[in-house]
Amino acid sequence: MLQMNPEDLLRLRSVFDTQSEAVVTLQSTVQGAIDGTVWESPAANEFRNLWQGEFVPALNNLRDALSRAASGVQNSHDKVVDANRAI
Repeated sequence: MLQMNPEDLLRLRSVFDTQSEAVVTLQSTVQGAIDGTVWESPAANEFRNLWQGEFVPALNNLRDALSRAASGVQNSHDKVVDANRAI
């Protein structure tokens, strides 16, 4: 039987939360730079198309997955703590 360590779970949740926030920061920083820069070329068009069509949706999926995982880890933590109290 595997025993989950509550402290390890809290650390894992913290990593997921921090990295979810990092994804938001990355998106905001890149989008701000794109919006604030006049850049016109085939490479610019290609990047903008990739950014909007692939990268932003993928980053949103990653952010959401990290947030869901953080919630799941917190739920596991709470169950372990409750089970330990019952002993």
